[in-house]
Amino acid sequence: KPEKAASFLRFRIGYEQKEQFFALFMDVNKKLLGYKNFFKGTIDRLSVYPREIAEEALKKKASFVVVAHNHPSGNLNPSEDDIILTDKLIKALGALDIVMADHIIVSRTGFFSFKKEHVI
Repeated sequence: KPEKAASFLRFRIGYEQKEQFFALFMDVNKKLLGYKNFFKGTIDRLSVYPREIAEEALKKKASFVVVAHNHPSGNLNPSEDDIILTDKLIKALGALDIVMADHIIVSRTGFFSFKKEHVI
């Protein structure tokens, strides 16, 4: 559920001063296999490489991936770049039969779930 993942993610990256990109990897039963903080950026920018997320998902034999990043500004609305990245990740992982279950944006005060808000 997005709330459960968001609670964990807010604790891990919600209070960071720079953008960070995180992924949770789950098996076919959505049991957590592991997680990784992939990328660190600046106060408002971050470069994400779908290939690295796909490689880690394959290494962990994941069936589902939840990706997340923080917005240090506190603004939970996804940017145009966030939406484009989400689409790229869905396609890259989907080509490997891995489902991107959600993309969650977190801050100190809350979260935005792409799945819950029907963006994906």
